Amino acid sequence: MSSRFWNLIHLFLVFGWGAGSLWMSPDFRNARFGNDVPEFYKLRYDSRLDALQSHLDELLHIADAHSGENQASVLERLPAARRALKAADFWMRYVDPIQYRRVHGVLPVEWEVEVFEKWEPPYLRVSGGLFLLETYLEEPEMHWDSARVLLRAARESIGAFRQDSNRRQLDDPAHFYFANRLFLLNLAAIYTTGFECPDSSRIIPELYQMLLDTREIYRAFGGGGGNEAFPTTYDSLYEAAIAFVAQHTARPYSEFDHFYWIRDYVQPLYALNAGLIRQKRYRSRSLVDYALSDAADRIFSKNLYRAQEERPLFRRASDSIYREVVRLGEQLFYEPLLSGNNQRSCASCHLPSHFFTDTSVRTPINFDRTGRLERNAPSLINASLNHLILVDGEHLSLMDQLIAVHKKVDEMNGDERTTMQEILSCDDYRNTLSRLAAHTVNPKPGFEHVAAAIIAYYTAFDTAGSAFDDAINALVTPSDAVRHGFNLFMGRAQCATCHFPPHFGGIKPPYSGNEFEVLGVPDDSTAARLSPDPGRYRQLAVPEMQNAFRTGSLRNVARTKPYMHNGAFSTLEEVIEFYNAGGGAGKGLNVPGQTLSSDSLRLSDTDKRHLLRFLDQLDEHLEYLPGIPMLPASQKRKLNRRVAGGVY
Repeated sequence: MSSRFWNLIHLFLVFGWGAGSLWMSPDFRNARFGNDVPEFYKLRYDSRLDALQSHLDELLHIADAHSGENQASVLERLPAARRALKAADFWMRYVDPIQYRRVHGVLPVEWEVEVFEKWEPPYLRVSGGLFLLETYLEEPEMHWDSARVLLRAARESIGAFRQDSNRRQLDDPAHFYFANRLFLLNLAAIYTTGFECPDSSRIIPELYQMLLDTREIYRAFGGGGGNEAFPTTYDSLYEAAIAFVAQHTARPYSEFDHFYWIRDYVQPLYALNAGLIRQKRYRSRSLVDYALSDAADRIFSKNLYRAQEERPLFRRASDSIYREVVRLGEQLFYEPLLSGNNQRSCASCHLPSHFFTDTSVRTPINFDRTGRLERNAPSLINASLNHLILVDGEHLSLMDQLIAVHKKVDEMNGDERTTMQEILSCDDYRNTLSRLAAHTVNPKPGFEHVAAAIIAYYTAFDTAGSAFDDAINALVTPSDAVRHGFNLFMGRAQCATCHFPPHFGGIKPPYSGNEFEVLGVPDDSTAARLSPDPGRYRQLAVPEMQNAFRTGSLRNVARTKPYMHNGAFSTLEEVIEFYNAGGGAGKGLNVPGQTLSSDSLRLSDTDKRHLLRFLDQLDEHLEYLPGIPMLPASQKRKLNRRVAGGVY
């Protein structure tokens, strides 16, 4: 059988049978397959594709004349073409996200790996479309051949949305609610930022028109109040959302209140839509939805999506058994027996009291104590929210990462066979592992059980929320400084074009893959030279990945210095100033392919203070057990001299 078949089977084991259950769910046909989808709703889909195609044909016709005057003519007509695109965006992003990149890509070349294909080698995706065309036409050295390539890619992709394999999705009423879920997620994370609109003055007017166009989609799908019509509570709230945006269409973009927009409108709409999905017992038939959870009622929920297996090896264990696994994992986290010299533990570099990092050094000391590691020790909090592990995306799972660290000669320098012999020489470990392993597919205790227990321990903290979560979920009222900081983050400061809500990392809706960015990170805070670390290029040797690093979550960022992959900056003030200056290129470094704009953000001192206040509110409510756990005695007397947590 093909590797893709086995990859799908693996996905089912990791993500269960909920969102993304595809063909194997007993009710995958969603009960009323096709019966409640009005024909004029599907015709509306066709007509909006026709309108977009007409605009693309017009732009191509102008581009074929390739004169300087036509460059201005194309730019003049682009907003209308973007409006036609946004009128069909509700469907297009969901129905075929791969082809959507060719109509509205934001990077010329993409290598990001989606969750449903991450077990396969990354492959090149060439984007095209209106965003890239507009940014390209603004460049002083532009060539019409390249402009036509971008337009033709978009024009050719319209045909893919008409194919039966895509259009047939509209026959199933369930598709509407899952497409709407993605639409609402993008209302919170994409549509109000500059992520895919190069002119900030058009962002809110464009959003307003898009809301009106989507309202017509809602009405067409409801078909005059049939079984699939939205309840009046949803319709009323959606109308209020339109009115809120209407008030901002004539104002400067910097005045748009992202906080109230999400708290008072988008999140409640999301909750209503999520409730309808569960009420109707719908199951997604799309690869787009693999990571998203049907159980989440809020966008700012720690269970909005799943990136890693929640209980590796112990998925069959009861909650009470799993709590024992977590307790065992805590002991093993401090256990020096995992290192080659019995003097180092996980807690040596990932101190629980430091939010599972080490805030006292730029990078940890290496195993033989002769130097320091190339990269810093990232916080393990929320590591399970990443599809790819480590800043260069080296590993697909937390299990892979832990096993690799255990073996690496400059980190733990361990050997699985020796480690297991020493761990099993402790009666308490042997008895506990034997009892717990009985609840897995492999009842014989092995290193995989040790690794799974350690992962269970540190991922147990990943459910914690923050003070900002409480505010955006309408549980508390934020200060004006925090709200202004969030609005800056989402808007003028452009932070949210890489750090997407709700976890403020490089995972955007539908939260199915990690993004990597080239920032021009320097070797140290003086920014005298570029860091020599090749980043993602080490795993994927293509030009676009040179000096690219995974965009990490900003949760707990105020407590997890130093910053960047190499600990180049010791304060958030330094980090903000680095971005304010335009990254490495803005600092005067030669950074080919920098994805961060090299233009200054022109943030004032007050802006920076507000950003810091917002980032402070991302500290999560974590509760650690006091003290270091006792380690069990070993039958080998020399091992009883080991120190819990290690000595370095």
